[in-house]
Formats: sequence, C-alpha cells, structure tokens
Amino acid sequence: MFRKFPLPGWIRIGTFVVLGVAERLDYLYLLDPTGIAKRAVGYAIPAGILSDLGVALLLETLRRVVRHKGLAAFLVVLQSAFLFFGAINFVTLATIGTPADPLMFTYVGDVLRGRALESPVPLSALFVHGAALVAPWLLVVFAASRLERTSSEAPLPPRHAWPSLPLAAVAFLGTSLFAQFDMRADSTAYGDGMNWMVRSARGMFRPSKDADLRRLLIVDAVARHDLAFSSKYPLARGPMYRLCAEKLPGCLPDADEDKDGIVASKDCDDHDASVFPGAPEREEDGIDQDCDGADGVLPNVLYIQLEGMPARILAATNTGEGEVARELAALIQRPDARVFTRFETSGTQTARGFVSAYCSLVDRFGQMLSRNSPDVGIRCFPEVFREQGYQTQFVQNSDETFDLQGLFASRAGFSKTEGYRDIAAKTGVPVPIAKWGLDDKQLFERLLQIIDEQKVGDPPLLLGAQTIVNHHPYVVPDPQWIKFPAEGTIWDKVRNTSGYVDHLLGDFLRTIERINNTPGPRPFVVVLSGDHGHATGLHPGNTLPASGLYAENVHTPLVFWSPGHPARLARMTEAITRAPASNIDLAPTLYGLLGMRPIHASMGRDLNVPIDPALARAYGVNVLGGGYVRVRTAEETVVAHGTPFRIEYYASSDLNELHNLFSEHREHATKLAQDAVDVTFAARALLDTNRIYPTNGKFD
Repeated sequence: MFRKFPLPGWIRIGTFVVLGVAERLDYLYLLDPTGIAKRAVGYAIPAGILSDLGVALLLETLRRVVRHKGLAAFLVVLQSAFLFFGAINFVTLATIGTPADPLMFTYVGDVLRGRALESPVPLSALFVHGAALVAPWLLVVFAASRLERTSSEAPLPPRHAWPSLPLAAVAFLGTSLFAQFDMRADSTAYGDGMNWMVRSARGMFRPSKDADLRRLLIVDAVARHDLAFSSKYPLARGPMYRLCAEKLPGCLPDADEDKDGIVASKDCDDHDASVFPGAPEREEDGIDQDCDGADGVLPNVLYIQLEGMPARILAATNTGEGEVARELAALIQRPDARVFTRFETSGTQTARGFVSAYCSLVDRFGQMLSRNSPDVGIRCFPEVFREQGYQTQFVQNSDETFDLQGLFASRAGFSKTEGYRDIAAKTGVPVPIAKWGLDDKQLFERLLQIIDEQKVGDPPLLLGAQTIVNHHPYVVPDPQWIKFPAEGTIWDKVRNTSGYVDHLLGDFLRTIERINNTPGPRPFVVVLSGDHGHATGLHPGNTLPASGLYAENVHTPLVFWSPGHPARLARMTEAITRAPASNIDLAPTLYGLLGMRPIHASMGRDLNVPIDPALARAYGVNVLGGGYVRVRTAEETVVAHGTPFRIEYYASSDLNELHNLFSEHREHATKLAQDAVDVTFAARALLDTNRIYPTNGKFD
C-alpha cells in the first residue's frame, strides 16, 4: 500500500504511530483542552469513522511485517473490513445523517415493537449495512485464492516498517488500556468517564468514603416533614400517614404531633392542626386540608421541555443579552406566572435531562440510564400522577427510539407515548426537518388535538412534550424568523431557532388560555424549561451542548404558569426567583403545587418550600470532554474537570462564568468541588446497586 510512495523513514514511522493512536481517537480527542480536535473531528460518530481508518492502517503495518501467508491473508481481510465499515458509515452519515450501525439498531427496535413497516430506516441503508457484513467473508475467499498462487513466503517488509511496529503496538495497547477505565464505554451512549476513573484510582480526586447519602442528596425532607424509612433505599421517604397505610417502617400510628385529636396514621399532615380528614378545603393553595389526596380539583398539567433552550434568550436571566424570547418575556410578567432565573439542568444531553426532570435523579456519571439498566427501580412523577388518577401521555416530534427515550417514558409512568411518525399520521404532515423530526409547529398542533379530545368529566391529564427545532443543524422552517445571519456563529443560529420556537410557543399558550377560560374544562398548570442549555462558544472549544459544563451548557429558564389561577402559585412568593434550582427539583415541586404527599425517592427539593439559601444547590455532570462535575450555590459556581485536572471558581455575579477566581478561593472551591464529586458518585452508587426504589414497588 505504501510501497508506491517513497517517503522518508521518520514520516513513515510517525504516520504509523499516529494512525495507530487513531484507533482510540474516539476517546483521545475528548482530552484535547483547546477544543481544536473537537472542531476538527466533530462529535462522536466522525471519530468512530477515523477509528476504523486507524485500525485499517495499523493492520497495514502488521501485514508488512509478517511473512506467514495465512496470517497475512487474515490481516488483509480485517484491514478490508475496517476500511469498508468506515466507508459505509461515512457514506450513510453524509447522505442520510446517521451511520449504518445505529440505523440497524433502530430498525431492529422497530421490528421488536411491531412497527417495522413504519420504520424511518431507508432500505438502501439496510442494504449497504448488510453488504458491509457480507463483504469480509467474500474478501476471505478472494485473499485465499490470491495467496494460493503466490510463493510460500510473503516478501520481506521495507526496513522502515520494523521500528513502526512496536511503536504502533504500544500506542494501540496503551490507548486500549486507558479506555478500560471508561466505565464500560463500549456499552455506553457517549461514555467518557475514564478521566474520573483514572483520577479516582490514583487517589487524586475521588468520592469521600464517609459521604452521607441522605445528607448529600436530600435537602427538603425536613421542610416537608417527610420521613426516610429505609436503610436500603436512602432516598425513599413520605409522610407518616403514608408509611402507616403502606405498613412501612417508622409508622407511629397513635402519635399526634399537632394535637388536633387525629392520630398520625389518619392525619395527612400531623404537623399542621388545620389539616385533617374532613377539614375545610382551601383550594389551590398547595395544601390538602381535607386529606382526600390532593388540593381541590386536580388541574391538567402540561410540561414542555424545549430542546437546547439557553437562558441567554431571556433578558430576565441577566446574562447581558437582548430579548430573543419575547413571548416568554411577556409570560413571566403575568401575576399567574413564576420564573426561576438560576435554574440549571443536571446534564447536557436530552435523555439525561429527561431522566433528571421526570425522575428527580442526577443521572449516572457513565452509562445513560435511559439506554441501560432496565431493571433499576425508579420512582418518577408520571407514575405518581397516574396513581392519583391522571391520564399520562408523552409526545415528542423526534424519533422516540433515539436513546430509547420512548421506552424510558413508558417506564417512567406514561401510559401513552408518541414520536414523530405518530404525529405525522395525526397531523398529516409527514415531512421531517433536518433529519431529526418534524417541525415544532406540528408538535404543538398535536398537543392541542390531545387536549381537545378531553371531555368534561374525564380524568385530569398529564401531558409531557419535547421539542426538536432548536437542535443542530438549526433549521428554521419559516424564513421570516431568521433575524440573525443564517450562516453566522452558533449563537446566531441558536437565536434564530429559539426565536422561532418562542413564536410558536406564544401562539400555543394563547390557545391554552382560551381553552382555560371556557366553562367546563379543567384548569391548567403549564411548566416550561429546557432539556439542557446550549453552548455558544463563550469558552474555548465549547461549541456543542455536551462539550463542556459551564452555565451556557446547563442554564435554562424554568417557568410555571397557572393561567387565571395565580393562587396556585402563591407559595412561590417571588415572581422572579434567583436562588439556584435544578431540574431534579421539578417532581417534588409539582407534588407540592398539587397538594400530593406520595411515597417518593426524589433527589431534589420542593421549590414551594423556603429553605436556608445556603442549602440551595444545583448539581451538574458531563461524562464527555474529559469528565466534568459542577455545583452552583447562591454565592458561587465551581466546575471541576477531570482531564486535564483543574477546578474553576466563578462568583455568582459572573453569570456567563468568564472570570476564573480559583486562585483567590482555592480552599473553599476545592471543598465545593469535593461536595459535587460526592453527590455525583453517591447518585451513581445508588443506581449501580439498584437502591433508588424497589423494582416491584414493594419495600422488604
């Protein structure tokens, strides 16, 4: 292969070594602190293609050294196979936006769900993928027949190939060994936790051995008078009367803390004498005075996760930007709305944002929960709502098989789930945009269809939704909403798509208000947030949602709206709350809004209940880019990076986190970083050992 091109020996050796290292390029490029490799290589899939190329060229080195014709034939076959796989993945990625392997997995998933005929996987892609599987066997026959006609010995390799063999082998084995610390990355979606694992193994930065899981992961249990009752499941907690009803440890049936004459086993809040069975109900104050299970008439609840919606689009977040989301800006001025301007997601990817918001969990630092660990017990708020009599439905205008998000939605408690193919069938608009899904306009139309189908007397509705337009490659279906250069910076593109989605959202919310004002339908509670923030290049190399863990990656608005019913939000005493909050707080907050007191296993806190500002925290994790954890408090933010190892400290006034003050706050910042690591790995330990909630819902 290289014999036709006479090159100096040092170039040839260097080429073999570099391309041998490229075999693990999909891990190593993530270590680049400058971001140059990330911009040059791309995200994850292009690195995999280069990995195939690296293997093929490493095999070329080996082939030129060995003299046994059988082994040479075997190396030729392997080399050809890797080149073929790399080429096929490149072609399918360039033409239809998805490499061949995930397409096959998607198709198999559709077959298992009885939806093969509806599968979005093109037959041409399946044909090409099948050819890639068959081709190596054909090459075996071809190579064997060719070698039958040659001499018994392969020609000696050129002298410059000899030194490259041990160097390439060392590079290959070294990087492969390094990857073994990658939290089983081969079975993980975007798994790049190796840096933290290596640091932990060396004792340089690892979780504290005496970390108290309850202290780390629960801050609102005392404020809500919830009782933890299980040593095996340290997050599980609930009010006394629930413990007694379920015959759980900790029940004191004859206690009467509030001296109202009602024993704890029957009093749904034994710390408030105005709450007991038969008490007068004051509706929409978030308190279930009469102990019937909820605060008055249960409203319809609509939670929309806006794809990659950064806080910078909303001037109320005080990040120094102009107003992009004018509809959201108008909404938060209303007396029946509340906004949290320091709200953060605990992850940088959609599926992780989904897990954190619906299940109140900091997702595993490593394997993504939605794609792995189907036997891990979880307790998500759609399941709790369903137990309270809600109809539960989840709708997304992208492919619900991606990251197995549709399956996880069902596991979380949604009785019905829909993806873009279902929406296309219902709305009659089958054309996807940018290969990811349908226009958000069709999503909002479908949500209104579902709401219109609800009849007076029907059970309340929990409707979850996920948009897609604000995702790379940032396609704006309606050109009139392109206000910034379409081929400009990432921030220009994100502002265009964000403005378009905000326009659609405004029209949708006005329709919801008209329905809400019509006699008969149940009132609504609407919750809006991003599934994560959006990197816009404020930090070097941070140009993708998951390429860092700064405010721009996780900072997004959180808005509660109770149209025409401001009393329901009265316990959120501030119209604009600037205390730190996280998407793991959503589930307990909804329980509090609706007066629900379930047995749950939330890591978050009820934002309706005031706590000491010093206890308010928002934690975040990112397994990519060398591994990150972060913690935001009322006074500061600390970001800890695995490789290259560093801790960064930012004052709360530095909202875009541009001025690192670690040298001035070294000891305090290190302590906060250790706290973030402890929380991250405490959450991981509970998930790894299945100690969140019993899989069958029954406590031993």
